[in-house]
Amino acid sequence: MKKFTLIKNFTFALLILNLFACTTTKPRIVVAPEVATKQSVVYQQESIALTITDLRTSRHIIQILKENKAAELINSSSALDHILTTKFTQLFQQQGLIVSENSNIKLDIAISKALISVQQNLVNYKANTEIIIQVKVNNPPKVLTKSFRIRGTNEGPFKADIAVLSRDFNQQLAQLIEQIVNDTELQTFITN
Repeated sequence: MKKFTLIKNFTFALLILNLFACTTTKPRIVVAPEVATKQSVVYQQESIALTITDLRTSRHIIQILKENKAAELINSSSALDHILTTKFTQLFQQQGLIVSENSNIKLDIAISKALISVQQNLVNYKANTEIIIQVKVNNPPKVLTKSFRIRGTNEGPFKADIAVLSRDFNQQLAQLIEQIVNDTELQTFITN
C-alpha cells in the first residue's frame, strides 16, 4: 500500500510539474508608441489609400545574444504592421486626411527593419536599436519615395530588462512615426 501511495504521489507531482512547464510563456514586447500630436489641420479633404507592410524576414523585435548560446528571440504582442496601420490612420485623420481604399493617391509604408539587438554578457549588456521605414507616395503622375531611420543604444549592468528595452523601442518608434506624419515634403506631395 505504501508503494502504491508513493507511486501515486510521484505521478501527481510529475503531472503538476508538467502543467507548470506547459503554462510558461515566452516574454513578449508590448509595442504601443505614444506619439505627441499637434492638433493642426494640414490636409483639406485630401484622401489617400494607406497600405502598411512588414518586409522583415523575421518577425521578432528583440534578439538577445549570449556567448556560446542560441539567440533568444522576443516577438511583439501584436503584429507590427497592424499596430502601425492603426496609429498612422489615427494621426493622418487628425490632420484632416481621409483614409480610403478608393483614393487615387496611394501611400505605401513598409517596415524594413525594427530590431533591438542585445549583446548580453555576464555582468552587463549593450542594446542597439534600429528602425527603418520606407514611405512611397504615388500621386499620379508623380511618385515620391523616402526612407526614415532611427538608431539608439542602451547599456547597463547585469541582465537586459525587457521593460526598459520596450520603453526605449516605443519612444524611438514614436519619434519616427512623428517624423513621417509631420514631414513637410510628404505633406506637400500629397496636397499637390
